[in-house]
Amino acid sequence: MSQALSLAQLARSEIWSLRAYESARSLATEGAIFLDANESPVAPISFPSIHRYPEPQPHALLNRFSTLYSVPSSMLFVGRGSDEAIDLLIRIFCTPGVDQILICPPTYGMYEVCAKIQGAKIYEVPLVQKDNDFFLDREGIQRAISKNNSIKIIFICSPNNPTGTAFSLESIQKLCELTLGKCMIVLDEAYAEFSQFNEENSILTRLSQFSHLIILRTFSKAWALAGARCGVAIAEAPVIQLLQKVRAPYPLSAPSVKVILEATDLQRQDLLKQRVKAVRCQREALKSSLLELNAVQWVYASETNFLLVKFHHPTSVFHHLKSKGMILRDRSHELGLSGCIRITLGTEEENRLLITYLREIDS
Repeated sequence: MSQALSLAQLARSEIWSLRAYESARSLATEGAIFLDANESPVAPISFPSIHRYPEPQPHALLNRFSTLYSVPSSMLFVGRGSDEAIDLLIRIFCTPGVDQILICPPTYGMYEVCAKIQGAKIYEVPLVQKDNDFFLDREGIQRAISKNNSIKIIFICSPNNPTGTAFSLESIQKLCELTLGKCMIVLDEAYAEFSQFNEENSILTRLSQFSHLIILRTFSKAWALAGARCGVAIAEAPVIQLLQKVRAPYPLSAPSVKVILEATDLQRQDLLKQRVKAVRCQREALKSSLLELNAVQWVYASETNFLLVKFHHPTSVFHHLKSKGMILRDRSHELGLSGCIRITLGTEEENRLLITYLREIDS
């Protein structure tokens, strides 16, 4: 592409011109008597306002996340986990049968699934493996977008699932620079809190430099709210406005909103830091214990709450642990991950049990 493209050119024309559905609560959230949304006038249980539809984008959550991420609420979209944002972004930017997304396998599988559901094509630029680590192939990505103007979104997961790799701020910044005006960049930071980098050296602090960058955060991992289903997309306001056009009328339930607000108050933000610190310590301890086992070929470096472990006989390991009631995630079928199993950090006792069970088959 020789000419820089605007957001209006990157997004599907059908979405750009779409008039979003206006739900009752998007039109009015304050009043004494609500007779506008065909709700029940009485509640079946004592939960506050459970008989009423929740706000489509709860102001209390937007205000909380605005403080948490140091961005104005106009740059935030709240949805049902970051998976919803992934799905909606592909709908916005990829015309079925025409446009493509670019992914860097091995990586999170929902990018590919959502693209296939939308009818978007998938272009792969695999991660480069060197010295038992994984790196972005920036040159490969640049070649891909230079010769292919149908690539509308590049998905980068950092720290990456399932490898645990966190890509450097420099590499992400350079990637944003070379793609500006050519396609959108979605940086999935689901595991960011577990990484050694902090908000001061995250690309989040440079978001204003890149109108094509969308950062995803989730409350399912470090915040321990997987059951509440909440994720955030952070981007410049025009991108957020497009997401608002295609979102569900009421993405988050009232009970979920209440739980999320309780779990992210100031006191629990301090508890989050303690949990993250504990996970980092357990991660290093478990890695050391695993490397002492003959069954283990390698343990990859991780900036997440899991370890990617290469076993000599992964099938035997997987089935032995399953017989003990311990469920791991077999990743050996993925590109470049032959023999690999992903192990989430559990409690200290669960981690000790893992090593005990592995010693039973160690040889």
